[in-house]
Amino acid sequence: MPIQTAPYETVMSSSFLFLFLFLLLSSLPTPSLSQLNATVPCPLNFTILRQFDPGSHNRQRYDRNIECQYLVTGLRFVDSDYLRRTGNFLPPLNASESCWTDYQALVNEFVPNFDIRAKCGFQTSWISEGCTNVSTRSQFESQVGNTSLSDVAAACNQSLENGSPCAFCTTRMTLQASRLTGESIGNVSTCTAYPSIYVAAFVGPIDMGTAECLFSLGSPAKSSGKKKKTVILIVLVVCGVGLLVVVGGVWLLWHKYEKFMIRKRKKDASDKIEQGLGSALDSISGSTNLIKFKYEEISAATKNFSRDNIIGRGGYGNVYKGILDDGSEVALKRFKNCSAAGDANFAHEVEVIASVRHVNLVALRGYCIATTPLVGHQRIIVCDLMKNGSLHDHLFGSFEGKLSWPIRQRIALGTAKGLAYLHYGAQPTIIHRDIKANNILLDETFEAKVADFGLAKFTPEGMTHLSTRVAGTMGYLAPEYALYGQLTDKSDVYSFGVVLLELLSGKKALHVINDNQPSLVTDWAWELVRKGRPLDVIENDMPEKGSPEVLEKYVLIAVLCSHPQLHARPTMDQAVKMLETDISVPSIPERPMPLVANIDDIERYSSSGSIQLSTTGMATKEDVESDAQEGVRAPLMANVAGSASGSGGGNLWMVYLSTFVAICGSYEFGCCAGYSSPTQSAIQEDLSLSLSEYSVFGSILTFGAMVGAITIGPIADFLGRKGALRVSCAFCVAGWLAIYFSKAAWLLDIGRLLTGYGMGAFSYVVPIFVAEIAPKNLRGRLTAANQLMIVTGVSASFIIGVVVSWRTLALIGLIPCAVTLLGLFFIPESPRWLAKTGRHQDFEDALQKLRGKDADISEEAEEIQDYIATLDLLPKAKFLDLFQRRYWSSLIIGVGLMFCQQLGGINGVCFYVSDIFEQAGFSSSIGTITYAILQVIVTGIAAGVMDKAGRKPLILVSATGLVLGCLLTAVSFFLKVHELALDAVPILAVTGILLYIGAFSIGMGAVPWVVMSEIFPINIKGQAGSLATLVNWLCAWLCSYTFNYLMSWSSYGTFILYAGINALAILFVVALVPETKGKTLEQIQAAMNK
Repeated sequence: MPIQTAPYETVMSSSFLFLFLFLLLSSLPTPSLSQLNATVPCPLNFTILRQFDPGSHNRQRYDRNIECQYLVTGLRFVDSDYLRRTGNFLPPLNASESCWTDYQALVNEFVPNFDIRAKCGFQTSWISEGCTNVSTRSQFESQVGNTSLSDVAAACNQSLENGSPCAFCTTRMTLQASRLTGESIGNVSTCTAYPSIYVAAFVGPIDMGTAECLFSLGSPAKSSGKKKKTVILIVLVVCGVGLLVVVGGVWLLWHKYEKFMIRKRKKDASDKIEQGLGSALDSISGSTNLIKFKYEEISAATKNFSRDNIIGRGGYGNVYKGILDDGSEVALKRFKNCSAAGDANFAHEVEVIASVRHVNLVALRGYCIATTPLVGHQRIIVCDLMKNGSLHDHLFGSFEGKLSWPIRQRIALGTAKGLAYLHYGAQPTIIHRDIKANNILLDETFEAKVADFGLAKFTPEGMTHLSTRVAGTMGYLAPEYALYGQLTDKSDVYSFGVVLLELLSGKKALHVINDNQPSLVTDWAWELVRKGRPLDVIENDMPEKGSPEVLEKYVLIAVLCSHPQLHARPTMDQAVKMLETDISVPSIPERPMPLVANIDDIERYSSSGSIQLSTTGMATKEDVESDAQEGVRAPLMANVAGSASGSGGGNLWMVYLSTFVAICGSYEFGCCAGYSSPTQSAIQEDLSLSLSEYSVFGSILTFGAMVGAITIGPIADFLGRKGALRVSCAFCVAGWLAIYFSKAAWLLDIGRLLTGYGMGAFSYVVPIFVAEIAPKNLRGRLTAANQLMIVTGVSASFIIGVVVSWRTLALIGLIPCAVTLLGLFFIPESPRWLAKTGRHQDFEDALQKLRGKDADISEEAEEIQDYIATLDLLPKAKFLDLFQRRYWSSLIIGVGLMFCQQLGGINGVCFYVSDIFEQAGFSSSIGTITYAILQVIVTGIAAGVMDKAGRKPLILVSATGLVLGCLLTAVSFFLKVHELALDAVPILAVTGILLYIGAFSIGMGAVPWVVMSEIFPINIKGQAGSLATLVNWLCAWLCSYTFNYLMSWSSYGTFILYAGINALAILFVVALVPETKGKTLEQIQAAMNK
């Protein structure tokens, strides 16, 4: 049947009717959003908020920012209820007005006259707008993914009442938020808030713990309890601080009284000594032409002992150049040890020099004794100035031109005549005991003057020899004197023979031959003479060489005088006759085996200073510096004067106590570093911090630490090591209190910055202080305790933070500071710092206290003072001085070890270890706890074996373990990425990470700090230590900052990169890092900074 169609008229009439209706509707006014909302009720149930106290969590009422943030979190809690009932995150847009009206009505019950939208700047539509591409449950789940939802369910499907489960849950939610890529409209329900809303709706239990953890909503009862706990803690802190102030005040008054009594007793004793010394010197002056100078005359002559006038240093004081009122130039030796022993040494040297007059002996002009309130006891010897310095200067020092043969011949003969006069012209006979090139001074005509009579001995008539304590300089000591302590005039003959060989050959008494073996110049010369080649001893490019016959004769005289057998040597009188006449040299008896110790002994004492340091005569500044670095006064035998540590017969309990007090700062370091991990979620929720705000809180710690590392070095040099520890504690205390009382992000960040400064300061000053107070046989393990306490502090913070609130954890961080501040009252200052600042009596007292009252500290004290006095000759170190050639070795090693320690990946692994375990499919909680425990145990083992195994072997073992750990972890991620042997992935990852942290803790964690505290000389230790610590923190920040980027680039590639860096560290250590075990700081630094 044909299809019937409507007539054309009917169609047209219908079209006109539709058009008329459309125009009519278009002409009507559009209803506003408020008009639409007024007709749609709000689907949100705000009544569920009545169970919470709007004043909880210590919120300050009527603070706009806090009130608004609290209202936002309450609204999100209501949204979670709506999501659970409807599957939608937010109410419809046309219900916005009614929802705000309902919420406003509820708020008015608690906070009258607080207009939510007007006060907080919320737009009406924001309550219905959030993440642009997510509005329903299904959309959220599709974007997040099933794996992430399962992780969150496992973490959050439990009671979130306590800190640890809450932190675990919120950490997982943070990963979810990163998967929501849409933009947020407004600031009410942003994309970052959706995971909390979802978890509260479907995952977490519907209880008060969930509300508090996810939305910072607490019940009135709980809030009251927290307030009560806060009050109690504040009272306890105030009482504790008050108690510390009272105890510290009482101790300070007692200490002041004790020091006053000690000063009084010393003054009385010194007055008696002054009277006796004055009488003795007056009697000497009465029988000679010595002048007794006034102190004012001496001060004016040296321009108030200006550092610019220092021309040398002796074992008992510095040597200054001065100009007297009559215009004559003099050399003035100012004694630095003005105790009773120092007075005796002073009187002895004056007596010796005053008793002799000879053209080849340094002439004494006069002396000065004075006691003034400002400078204390002063003992000064005034001698003629030798303008050409010492023989050592011309042979091995600062003078460029070589001495000609006529001048050398003149010097040799003059020295011999001076010694001959001491032996045969003086009554009684005087044995010098310290003849060497430094103590042969040269006047303007190159006439030799024997100087430095600080060790000289009078020989009673009829005595064949003296049995006395060995003192002198290695390489110049006669064998019978060095071995048996038997001193005769032929001991000086041996020393003269050595000096004569130096003068002829240009070689030092103790030098290194081609195969890096040590050799005495006497043995070397004898070998040439024995082979019939005596002229080979003569320096090749000596100007104006004499006849071969004369040169050969001088060589034979030198070899004969330096013969190891006493009976084979001539007397000085005979030596003079052979030198200036045609008397032939007698045949030289065969020598025994070379008198050279084995290489270990040479290394042990090559920079340790002498057993008993004498003065260097009027040595020049360059001579002093060279001697100190090359060890010109070391004993020939190790057992002559006991241990350099000075601990024999003493008690080291004060060393252990001082170390404990100092490493409480290291524990504080760990508390600061470990604070952010267990407190992240609680702080974010309590203070309503966004993820970016908390990131600032976490990262600002490193910035503060870098500032602390830069500035604490000069502070430690100015205030002392104890002063620097007090400054560090003060910053930490201020930081913890700021964190505890913070109610906004800015105060929290300030507190974190302050604790970071204290942490960076502790990282430098603690190992420095411990290294400077510890004996060399304990220094390694005591300094390594620094790293042990750091990891203990980190682990303790992690564990304690699980069971206490973040504010309570901040108060607990005050405890190590309190222990350190209190303990500093009872421990001595660093002896080396005291010596460096010129407080010599305090230096000796501190060293004696550290080594025990019965310990003999004379050896160690002299060694330290000798080294410090050398450094005093140098200008005050500036930052650019670090880059002088002499410090290159120390600087490269110190900074290089910091690069190796941090760029090997430790901070990336440490900060993200739980994520690493999770990505590898292993339980993060079990892995992290195992990680922390292993770190503490292995660090403790390393501290115990460091002084036995040595520094270098531990670093090499550690770096090798780091390479293997990184490679195992890289293999595990490679298998996971390529879906190969997935069952082996967790095992490989856990094994690799635990091997990594174990290897790091055994060596690379602690040893670089130990080595850094040992290798820098004390004059640059402040600047160098700060630079090394700054580099450490910069590298730590770089590693932690780039770790996530590297992992997103390639998980296994990241650990291969770290393995490569650790492999380079092995090469660096093998090539450049020295072994410092069993050596004093002075030995280490002198050997490195030549």
